[in-house]
Amino acid sequence: MVKGAVTRAAAARTKPGKSKAPAAVDDADDVRLAVRRLKRERIVAAAVTQFEEHGFTGASLDAVAEQMGVTKPFIYAQFRSKSDLLGEICSRAVRISSQAIDLALATHRTPRLQLEHFARELLLGVLRSGKHLAIYMREEKNLTLQDQQLIRNLRREVDRKLVGVLNEGQALGEFDIDDPKLAAMAIGGIATWVGVRLGQGEQQSPEQIADKVVPLVLAMTCAR
Repeated sequence: MVKGAVTRAAAARTKPGKSKAPAAVDDADDVRLAVRRLKRERIVAAAVTQFEEHGFTGASLDAVAEQMGVTKPFIYAQFRSKSDLLGEICSRAVRISSQAIDLALATHRTPRLQLEHFARELLLGVLRSGKHLAIYMREEKNLTLQDQQLIRNLRREVDRKLVGVLNEGQALGEFDIDDPKLAAMAIGGIATWVGVRLGQGEQQSPEQIADKVVPLVLAMTCAR
């Protein structure tokens, strides 16, 4: 009886130590993931500068590495090639609209509010990350076929969701639109072009610009 009690007591003492091991592993994984993200963000930021100033063909990974004060293996540890970097930058540009429509659908129930939220978030996103979109517009032809397809799919999904909002609003009497698909293209065009053109050197804040542009978007749909 005594021996069994001692054995059980010893086993009980070892359990807390074992339970801490997975947590320690998780913490280490979190740190490694955070470091990796930080490295990738630094590389992307430097690549954006190089692509913006010299274009995709004129930029080089040597120049990106020199700007960062690192060697090229540092970049290759995160990105396979210059084309891989371009794909990352361009996909981020498209994800601005993807995130905006998903947030609008998750936050609001009525199509009018969803459209208003989408237009504002898209415009603010472009104003704050306009360089990514400007690079995408200029360098789309240099994307790999795989990245072109990925980005095309992202854009189609955004268009599908936005057209769904417009169709529902039309059915509920909140919008008066002859061609929802064309309207969706025009809405995305306004937000992106205004964001790119005014994203640099503009005296107004992004919020002030959005306050003026969003009513124009709603007016396009004759929103009630």
